[in-house]
Amino acid sequence: MKSLRLLVGSVLVLSAGLAATCGTSSGDADAAAGGVLVGLLELPMSHRSAPAFTTSNAARVEIGPREVRLDGRTIGQLAEGRFPDNAIAEGKVAALQQALSSNSRRRAALYIHAMVPYQTTHQVISTLLGAGITELGVAIRKVGSNAEGWITFSGVKVVPGDLEEVPFDLVSPVMWDDFVNVWDDVASACESGGEADCTHKPRFHATGGRLQIVTLARGDGLSIRLTRVGAPPPEQVHLEEDQELMGAGPEKQRPIKLQRRGPGARRFNEMQRDAGGIDPTTGAMFTMRAQQTTAGPSPVSAVLRPLCGNRACGVIVEGDPATPSGRVFSLLGAAFPDGAGVPNVAFRTPR
Repeated sequence: MKSLRLLVGSVLVLSAGLAATCGTSSGDADAAAGGVLVGLLELPMSHRSAPAFTTSNAARVEIGPREVRLDGRTIGQLAEGRFPDNAIAEGKVAALQQALSSNSRRRAALYIHAMVPYQTTHQVISTLLGAGITELGVAIRKVGSNAEGWITFSGVKVVPGDLEEVPFDLVSPVMWDDFVNVWDDVASACESGGEADCTHKPRFHATGGRLQIVTLARGDGLSIRLTRVGAPPPEQVHLEEDQELMGAGPEKQRPIKLQRRGPGARRFNEMQRDAGGIDPTTGAMFTMRAQQTTAGPSPVSAVLRPLCGNRACGVIVEGDPATPSGRVFSLLGAAFPDGAGVPNVAFRTPR
């Protein structure tokens, strides 16, 4: 009889525990217990997972869909992954800024739910850098496995959304002419993934200057923009009446006779007269689908390999405010996969 009473009591205790958690997700239970806020399968996927980031003596910052934590303590609530307007002051998270005011650490480990809007992630990163963090590690899930890895940043910075030319002090600049020399290879790599819009090398392009690299995640699409900076605008090209704008095959760099009669010749003359000349190209864009960042192998990796495969490059990271953060970091990891140089990164403020 005593054994029966003990069994009944145990069943009642267990039933009470189950009832208390009924209707509560595992994420809520973890949050209530101060456990893991962002699980491994919720992290951004990335082709870059090295070098390893040591979390000792690093501030642990977690960004979930409903809250943000610092070292396991909730410092801000989110609605649909966003901070309320009154929680942000000059682009920074006021509560996080206050919590870090006495922080002496210079390293932070960031765990981001892949579906959190990029604007929220940018506000947190901006706050961390403003508090003196100089080394940042973003936890990711390695493409093709369930292993945790890291995208690490040193010398990372945040730049205004309207700053067109961004200097990078920790890496040697890639020159515009370096890109021009491999332009055909870059365009072919872009097209290798199938669904893509890739700028081909034009006949008339600028020379000199530096190359600026921008990765942009926007909705379901992505782009890599390569732009000439640090040089005066190129002089316009003025063609003679018997020269054609575009050639073909091995003849494309030579002046080719244009028919002196017919609509083609008239249109060419009208175009040059109206424009006053032809502006040499100073930029290129390579646009693909977001899912191509986690393909194996990724065509995104092939696009920048001729330029940054064996060297460290500076890159400006952009994302629309509502774009999931996972896509921003998956793009960055695909552009600079394991084996490529560690990028020097500037996060451009979303507009």
